Amino acid sequence: MSEKHIRVLVEAGSKHDEVSALSTHFLVKVKESPAGNQANRKVVGLLATYFNVPTNAVHIVSGHHASRKTIAIKRA
Repeated sequence: MSEKHIRVLVEAGSKHDEVSALSTHFLVKVKESPAGNQANRKVVGLLATYFNVPTNAVHIVSGHHASRKTIAIKRA
């Protein structure tokens, strides 16, 4: 199993959920608030769907309390 690290910029409180691949990072917009870890859970779910992997294959490496995050994605 290989693991890929990606850089993500999160916009919480957006009007809609969206994942966009930019030149150097991904932009993830979520409707959820950052309070209570809601936005982080939604980001993990959206990225799992985007990369077609289970949610337990996606985890936040750094930036748990920041809009800029490093995310690890495990692929078979």
